[in-house]
Amino acid sequence: MIQGSNPKHPPGRHSKLQSCKNGSSLNDRSLEYPVIDTIELRFLAAVKTDADVVLELFNIQESLQVAGELQWAERWAKKINARLAH
Repeated sequence: MIQGSNPKHPPGRHSKLQSCKNGSSLNDRSLEYPVIDTIELRFLAAVKTDADVVLELFNIQESLQVAGELQWAERWAKKINARLAH
């Protein structure tokens, strides 16, 4: 699911992007084995008035098992940031 897209500035326009971050949220960090709730790629807008674009890769509400999404997000965040740097 893509969240925060702005119809005036479609997500595919990388000139409007500052960087890409991979992220995950945990349900309760105090547990001995915290459970990942979501994994996402967040495309940070270069212009503060534009919304960031979030690509959700995993959501525990839709699937109970992570299957490589965290590694995928880390790998693609590096590739995308290298491309944005050029």
